[in-house]
Amino acid sequence: MINLKVIDNILKNFDGTINIIDDKECVNGIFADRNIYENLQVNLYTVDINANRLSDNPNIISEPWFLIYNFSTSEKFDCTYNWSYEFVQNKFISLISNTKSEVKNHRTRLIEFIELYDIDCCYSNLDQNKTLTEISEHYPNGYYKNNFDYGVPKEYFESCIDIVTESLASFSTHFSEKTYKPLFYKKPFISIAGPYYYETLKEYGFELYDELFDYTFDIEEDEIVRTNDIMIQLKKLNAMSLKEVKDICRSIQPKIDHNYETVMKQKPNFIGLTEKIVVLGVERKGAWKKF
Repeated sequence: MINLKVIDNILKNFDGTINIIDDKECVNGIFADRNIYENLQVNLYTVDINANRLSDNPNIISEPWFLIYNFSTSEKFDCTYNWSYEFVQNKFISLISNTKSEVKNHRTRLIEFIELYDIDCCYSNLDQNKTLTEISEHYPNGYYKNNFDYGVPKEYFESCIDIVTESLASFSTHFSEKTYKPLFYKKPFISIAGPYYYETLKEYGFELYDELFDYTFDIEEDEIVRTNDIMIQLKKLNAMSLKEVKDICRSIQPKIDHNYETVMKQKPNFIGLTEKIVVLGVERKGAWKKF
């Protein structure tokens, strides 16, 4: 088995065609005991939770927890900052990174919504150089400032609910570190992502925070309609007092704890992680951790 790992800098002109080129070795002749032409199979394993809703191709396999090896198998998320609801000052937090992309218009819409309706939300926006308070001294295993996969600001612990903005929200979508953070740091959250996001979480044993949100929007495939529904619900929560929001968050602590325990159990089903990895023509063995 040879695994080809797709990385972003080769995707700009990718049209879906993958050519495996044997221009030197006459590879089938190397094996006297078998005909590899008869066994040739190319599969695409993807973090896209909706891959099999978009295609009936049996060689496209949705693998939502590929990114989890960067998370529950490392200590980079460990944080010593102590917090409690007594110190919470804001109803919402949103760690918005860049918005300068046509497929990330949902982030721009969220910022406009927060500002227009004076939503009680701390948020970052790197495109506008709007940052939050770094607490690098509370990350004993290193603070990866230039790697957005790790670390949350002080305001994260001073807010009740995380408004997650996944990178993609049209249809194809995935569970990234943006989803892992509220699960790991035990914070209620609502995600602006693609459809069937919450349906997929439930399939893996996660519990929804029905005390805070009505998740019927999850099966709405129109991105604008789905996002508008989420924003209407955020407006309703924003109209409540901070104490009321805190009280609801406290009441769902058993669900929050359950979801933490559940995310720590997740791992990819893909079994080829110790096989040869080829990235841009550079072969690496053991590039991914074995589960």
